[in-house]
Amino acid sequence: YVAVCAAITSVLPTAVVGPGNFASWWQMGMGSNATTGKHANEGLNLIKPMLKTILAKGGTVGFLAASFYASEHGNKVGTNISCTWCGYDPLQARVAGAGLRYLRGIAPQLAAVPLQVQEYAAVGTGRHGISFEPGAFGGAWMLASCVQFAAQGIERVFHWDIGAGAG
Repeated sequence: YVAVCAAITSVLPTAVVGPGNFASWWQMGMGSNATTGKHANEGLNLIKPMLKTILAKGGTVGFLAASFYASEHGNKVGTNISCTWCGYDPLQARVAGAGLRYLRGIAPQLAAVPLQVQEYAAVGTGRHGISFEPGAFGGAWMLASCVQFAAQGIERVFHWDIGAGAG
């Protein structure tokens, strides 16, 4: 990470480089978003030490980001209790933002790092299939979740156009 960051900024001095968009480990039970498991980030067991190692080796972190997708499958916020449509609960976004704020607090160098969501979309609604924004259901979810992100200090959300004609 440190070598790649140095190479990028040597060519693009104003580039903002970060460690990637961590899968949403705080959304327990949603697809590949458990506190531990087989997803690439393995929850906090890898994220915290990875950030601390980057900083200890002289690296910088330009942002902290997460993936955030909604679907009809999910668990009640912060539990392993499955419930229909919990994946669309706007409070999931609030918890995701709180998770990024938590990561900011693990080292003084991260205290003012911007928080972002770099993968964001409504994946599917079960009854209606994928609800591409600005469809009524997807648009309402987008507004409700972004209000929660803003309340947690998320400054940017990058929407993925999954299958809506652009690929």
